[in-house]
Amino acid sequence: MSLCLLPFLSVAASREPALKPHLDRLWSRWKDLPPEYQRQNRLALENYLALFTSTNGAAWNDQWTVFTTKMGPEFTPLYADVIESMKIAEVYEAGFPNPDEKLPRVADAIFLGVPSNALLFIQNDVFETALTLRQQDGKRKDVLVLNSSRVMDQSYLDIVLGGAYQALKLGLTNLTKRVFEEALRKKQNGDPEFQGVEIAGGKFHADGIKLITSLSLLMMREISGTMPDRAALFLPSLPDGGSFANWTTLTNTGVFFVVAPGNSLPERSLLSDWDAILEPAAPFGRQLHSEMANAIGQSMRATVAILTVQGQIEAPRKLRNLWAERLKGVKVIDSKDIRINKEGKMVQDGPANGSQPIRSQTNPTSSADGSSR
Repeated sequence: MSLCLLPFLSVAASREPALKPHLDRLWSRWKDLPPEYQRQNRLALENYLALFTSTNGAAWNDQWTVFTTKMGPEFTPLYADVIESMKIAEVYEAGFPNPDEKLPRVADAIFLGVPSNALLFIQNDVFETALTLRQQDGKRKDVLVLNSSRVMDQSYLDIVLGGAYQALKLGLTNLTKRVFEEALRKKQNGDPEFQGVEIAGGKFHADGIKLITSLSLLMMREISGTMPDRAALFLPSLPDGGSFANWTTLTNTGVFFVVAPGNSLPERSLLSDWDAILEPAAPFGRQLHSEMANAIGQSMRATVAILTVQGQIEAPRKLRNLWAERLKGVKVIDSKDIRINKEGKMVQDGPANGSQPIRSQTNPTSSADGSSR
């Protein structure tokens, strides 16, 4: 019955209104920079932000290094704001060819498995941003959605926590300190996941996606500990270079893994939950953007890896088959083959027939703040 209701739910706003609150915050913080710096670099910033509504993700990812070099170190405090805006543009493209319909339906399908007032960690940017957009529509605002791959980034948490969770934001220094101390204890006890952590010059150092991912799980547990009455759920993702060794201690409920159970969690079906997500995200016989395909595939791959290590056989096999069959029935479209026409609509601007290969995700967010998609 829930699936039948999804097509009739209200759709998300178009790309420009969705971008507006994020760009407004960016320009507000821009005013705090020195006037001479603003004068010299405003045009470069305007030109880069214009890419989010005039071209495709391949273009703004290609220009990221040139843009950051031009803006210089003075712009560093604002990078998180640019990335938040970029994520909106990227998820709209990932919703190709009909993001205003697809994205809210995908978000609603994910939210179906989330109890009231839950704390939800989503590792993949596409899914996390789709949920954030749905909350901008006023839906499921009871849920605190955090990008698990960025919870070690203070600038990111400052943005997403805002005034509603001011007490948590103010306590982040202590939470981060406890995470670092726990990581060092694990290193001393021989845990292979944390052998790369070290203290040099009085500062804690951790390099590489795999190690950052392991630290993120510790941070997720620290954050959930500040909200003991909330269920804390985790939708993992496993891109190249990812990690799942410490995730294997988590229990599974539907598409999510449980970080903290809260008061109670209803049992859910893994395959039914994923099937509910696939119906709007990758409908049979339709075009599928490579970034949406990557988001689905990497989250499924993480789930399969965890359950397999836990000794399960049947569920991982069925999940692999579910995705393999879905891929046979869609046409995957790459970012470079999409353009925005004069009417502001995304259209395919590449080969008209046949599937495009799913490309590896190499975007500025990974290099700028250590998060993975």
